Amino acid sequence: MLRSLYAGVTGLQQHQKSMDVVGNNIANVNTVGYKGSRVVFSDLMSQTLSVAKAPGDGTGGLNAKQIGLGSKLGAIDVNFNQGTLQTTGVTTDLALQGDGFFVVKSSNTEQAYYTRAGNFTFDKSGYLVTPSGLIVQGWLRDLENNTLSANGPAGDIRIDESYKVIEPRATTEVKIAGNISTEASPTILSYQTLLSSLDDADTDLSNTFGYGGERFSMLTGETVRIKADANLNTQVSNLYNEIDQNLGLEGATIQIFANGSSGSVNIASTDTLNNVVTKINNEFTALGASLTLGLGSNGLLQLSGTGTVSFAGGTRFINYLSEIDGTLNSETKTANTKLIAEKELVYGEDIKEISQMIDEINSLIQNNISSGFQASFDSTTGKISYDNSAGSAGITGFTIEKSFSSDVFSKTFDTFDSLTNGSTTNSETIYRYAKDTDTLNNLYSETGEYLNISSFPVEVSAVIGGVDVAAAQTVQSTDTLQDLMAVIENEVLGFRDDTTSLNFVSLENGVITVKGEKGIPNSIDNLIIKNGDNTTFNNYMQYSTVQNADGGQLITSQSIYDSQGNEHIVNYQFDLYDESRNIWKLSVLPALSDENVVLKNGQNVLDNLYLQFNPDGSFNKYMSIDLAGNETVITNAAFDLVHNTGAYTVSDVNIRLGTTDNFDGLTLTSRPTTITQLEQDGYKQGTLEGLSINRSGEILGTYDNGEVIEIGIVGIARFNNNEGLLKMGDSLFAETVNSGTAVMGKAGLGGRGVVEAGALENSNVDLAQEFVTMITTQRGYQANSRVITTSDEMLQELMSLKR
Repeated sequence: MLRSLYAGVTGLQQHQKSMDVVGNNIANVNTVGYKGSRVVFSDLMSQTLSVAKAPGDGTGGLNAKQIGLGSKLGAIDVNFNQGTLQTTGVTTDLALQGDGFFVVKSSNTEQAYYTRAGNFTFDKSGYLVTPSGLIVQGWLRDLENNTLSANGPAGDIRIDESYKVIEPRATTEVKIAGNISTEASPTILSYQTLLSSLDDADTDLSNTFGYGGERFSMLTGETVRIKADANLNTQVSNLYNEIDQNLGLEGATIQIFANGSSGSVNIASTDTLNNVVTKINNEFTALGASLTLGLGSNGLLQLSGTGTVSFAGGTRFINYLSEIDGTLNSETKTANTKLIAEKELVYGEDIKEISQMIDEINSLIQNNISSGFQASFDSTTGKISYDNSAGSAGITGFTIEKSFSSDVFSKTFDTFDSLTNGSTTNSETIYRYAKDTDTLNNLYSETGEYLNISSFPVEVSAVIGGVDVAAAQTVQSTDTLQDLMAVIENEVLGFRDDTTSLNFVSLENGVITVKGEKGIPNSIDNLIIKNGDNTTFNNYMQYSTVQNADGGQLITSQSIYDSQGNEHIVNYQFDLYDESRNIWKLSVLPALSDENVVLKNGQNVLDNLYLQFNPDGSFNKYMSIDLAGNETVITNAAFDLVHNTGAYTVSDVNIRLGTTDNFDGLTLTSRPTTITQLEQDGYKQGTLEGLSINRSGEILGTYDNGEVIEIGIVGIARFNNNEGLLKMGDSLFAETVNSGTAVMGKAGLGGRGVVEAGALENSNVDLAQEFVTMITTQRGYQANSRVITTSDEMLQELMSLKR
C-alpha cells in the first residue's frame, strides 16, 4: 500500500517540474533568440517479487514479477530548431539563419558566452554590444597592413575613430573581367563601275556595252535584225517588208493581167530584185503593155507607162505591187512602203560574239546592197568601221535592232543615215567591264564618259583608324588597274607585302572593292584616288561604303589613385591584332595630354603589350611583339602613370586580366562585348558615412570617397552538441564539457548559418504545443493525486477492521 503512495508522490513531483518548464517556455514566447525546452520522464527502480525462470522438464518458463516504485526526471532537452525571422530595419540587429551562435564577452573577463539574440548596438566607445553590455566578438581589419582575416583569434568588435577616416592609398593593381566579342567585321568600300573600250571582237555580246554605257543585255533566243533599204542587188531571200515579214519570193509565181491579156513569171530562189523586175518587164512586153516596173530611191517600187495592169499570187510581194497597179496614163506610180533588205538572226544560235555580228553585217550588205562594202572591228578604238569606199552602191536605211531594248543597238551601230559609194564611217564605241590589265588612260565611266586620265600621276591616300597615311602613293597613267590596286593594298593600306595576291582589293565586273581588316581600329575612314585637277576622274572615283567596320575593339575607362589620393583617368583599349591566333593589343592611354603611360614587365620597359587567348576563349598569356614580329612572353604586365613634370607618379600598377587557361578574367567568345568587373585597389581619403553587414557577417564601411571597405567580420561559433550548452540567462549559453569546444569562423562556412542584418530571430516556442503539454501535465498531476487519495482511503478501510 505504501508503494502506491510513494509512486503517486513521485508522479506529482515530476509533473510539477514539467509544469515549471512549460511555464518558462510560455513566459519566453516573445524573448528574442529564446530556445524552448521540454521534459522527458523515466521510471524509477522496480521491486522484484520473483525472478524469471527458464523452461524446465514439463514446465514452461516464468517471467519476473516486478512492481514499479514511481517516476523520475529523465531529461530537460533544449529545442534548437530555427526560429522565425522578424525584420526590424535596424542595421545592427542580426539574426542567424542556420546553425551557430554569436559570441560575446565581458570586458573584464575571458569568459565567452554564446547567443542567438542579435539585438546589438554600438556603444559610445564604438564597441558592438548586447543590451547587457557584453561585447560581440569577431575580427577587424589591420589598418597598418590593410589586411583582414577570419583565421586568427577573435577579439572585440570596436569601430573606433581609426576607422572613421581612411588615408589615401595608391593603386597597385587593376582587374578587368568581361568578354571581348569575336563578332568583328571589316570596312568594305565599293567604287563605281569602270568600263574600257572593247579590244577583242570575239567577246560575247552579253558582256559588252553600247551607247551611254548601256548593256546590250542579250537573251538566248532573242532576235537580232540587220536592215538596209533594198536595192536591185537584194536577193529575194533577204527581201522583207517594213514590219519584218519576208516577202516570200523564193520559188514563187506572179500572175500579170495587162490590157485584157494575162501571163506569169516564175521567181527562182537565187534571183535578185533586179531579176524579178526584169522578168516582169519582159512579161509586160510579151503582153503588149507599154509599162515599166522599176525601183526608185529608198527601196520604193515605181510603175511607169500607159495601160491597165493588175497582179495576183500568194506572196506578200503582191501587196507592194497592188500599191501601184491599176490604169496608168503616161504617168509614174510610186509605192507607199519600202522594200527592206534584212537578215534575221537568233542570239545563241546564229550569233553570239561581236565578230559574228560583223560577219553577218558584211554578209547582208555585200550580197544585197553594195558588193564592195566592208565592216571591220578596230580593237584600238573599240568601234566597228563601215567602209564603202570600194562599194558598188550607196547604202541607206542601215540599222541593227534586237527584240528588246533595241535603242542601245540602234544608237551604237546606226551611226549613218546614208553611206554613199566611196564613203566610210564608224559605229559608237563598244565597251566591256574594265580588267586589271587595262591601262588607266583607257577607262570610261559606266555611262561611257571617257575619264581622261592626264599625264599627272594618279595619287592614292587614306585615313585608317583615324590616322592619315603618311604620304600619298602614285601610279602613272600608263600603268594598269592591277598596279593601282597593288598600291592601294600594299603601299597605302599596308595589309600585305605580296603584290601578286590581292586579298583585300579586288576587281569584278569593273568594280573595285576594297575590304579592310576586321574591327573598328582598322576602319578605312577615307580612301582617295585622285588625278590632279581632273574633275571628271576625281568626281567619278568616289566610293560608297558597303559595310562599316564593327567590333574588334573594347574601350573602358578607370580611375586610379596616386599616394596623395589624386585621381587619374586611364583608358584601356583592346584592339584586334591577329584574328587567326586570337591576339589582341592592349593600349593603356591616359585621359590627360600631360600624362604618359609606361608599360613594364617587372623593371623592363615595353614598347607594346599584347594578349593571346586560347581557342576555347580563355585567357592564355601576355606578350610583346617587336617590329620584326618576334614575340616575347611577359610574366608580370604592369604600368607607370607619369606626369610630364614628374609629379603625381603612380608606379607599378599590375594588370590582372585573368589566370592562364581560366575564365576568371577577360574571355574571347561570340557573345557581346561587355565589362563585368573593373576593379582597382586605390582610393583617396574618405570619411565613414555608414555601416552595413552582409550575409557573411562582414561589416562594410561606406566612405564618402565612394569606397566600400570591409572593416570587420562578426564571428560565429559552432558546437558539436548544441544541446550540451548551459543556459546562463539573458539569452546566453555557456560552453560545457558535453557541448564540445566552440569553433569560431565566418558565417556561411563550415556548416555555419548566414547572417541576416536588420532582423531578429524570434523565440521558437510553439504556443499550441505548449498548451497541449500543459493540459497533459495537468491531467497527469490530477491522476497522481488521485492515486494518493485512493491509497489513503484503502488504508483507512484497513484501520477500520479493528473496530
